Amino acid sequence: MPLEIPEVITLPVDFRVLTLVSILFFMILGVLGGWKRAIVTLVGLFFAWGVAVKASAFLIRAVRILLGLDFSGPLAEFFSLSLFVGSTVMVVVTFYKIIENTANERRDKLIGSSFGLLSGYFFMVLLLDVSREWIQLNLNNWTLRINLGVSLNTTPGELTLIVRFVNDATQVYEELISVQSLVLLALLVIFWHGFIFSLVGQLDRILRSA
Repeated sequence: MPLEIPEVITLPVDFRVLTLVSILFFMILGVLGGWKRAIVTLVGLFFAWGVAVKASAFLIRAVRILLGLDFSGPLAEFFSLSLFVGSTVMVVVTFYKIIENTANERRDKLIGSSFGLLSGYFFMVLLLDVSREWIQLNLNNWTLRINLGVSLNTTPGELTLIVRFVNDATQVYEELISVQSLVLLALLVIFWHGFIFSLVGQLDRILRSA
């Protein structure tokens, strides 16, 4: 029986689901890498966001002068998006090689996963902050056409992959911002958690040495 390949495949993209995936991914990094690497990752996200917001205009001019490529106008937010993601990868990979892995104890893994949760949340918030309008204007109902170029008991055909965003990037960004107070409260709880454990550890060492 010949293999029937659909001519059109629709791929739905939900920013809320992407946010959950981002949180899960960074939590796993926090568990595997420990709290030191997790903190550096969180700080690195804001560094990458600062680069994308403050340095993108300068870099766009530099690229236009040196390479003749113009990313101004409608492509400015796409350039900022690429700069944010690239800077995040660069910072995280660099410091993961420098900072030692501290995921030895259960407490380290717990703190690392907590900071990973924050990193996953803020990654999506900062990504949408620099590119939500470009995503809304250019990626909704974006169509990617792939020519299979092979014959599987049928004549070669064209497979159309349609990427559809099932929600508005701007709306999801506002929803994420609306829960920011709860996220910052969670950050405060994490810091207090670490502070209390530090005091308990110091007290334990004092009592043991007495």
